Amino acid sequence: MAGEYLADHPRPRATLAQVADHVEHVRRVAGVDHVGLGGDYDGVEDLPDGLEDVSRYPALIAELLDRGWSRDECVRLVGGNVLRVFREAEAAARSASARRGPSTARIEDLGRADGSAPSHRRGQGAVRPGAGGRGPAR
Repeated sequence: MAGEYLADHPRPRATLAQVADHVEHVRRVAGVDHVGLGGDYDGVEDLPDGLEDVSRYPALIAELLDRGWSRDECVRLVGGNVLRVFREAEAAARSASARRGPSTARIEDLGRADGSAPSHRRGQGAVRPGAGGRGPAR
């Protein structure tokens, strides 16, 4: 039945221009420093006309340039923003590491999500290594 419905009511096709509209909307809402492209097309059935794979990114960038985006804004979109975020995360990690060493806490010594104290007796609330949180240790 679904096949019959889709035959009579095909899904609308997105276009490269509509993708550009969406990118511009995100820029308006979040700012140019908070928008980026991802090229993971695995498992996707429907792709926009004109943006069938990452080899078509230049066409999207050309569309955005035609709409008044600067070269710098396009560089941020296609990778500059994610690289900046990675650099900032690495700097934050270095800063935290300089202030304190690595944690020596053990899972079994930490409190439970419900706020109760952990059990220190084997088999009483300890989780088996590799058990994925399923059941007590044996």
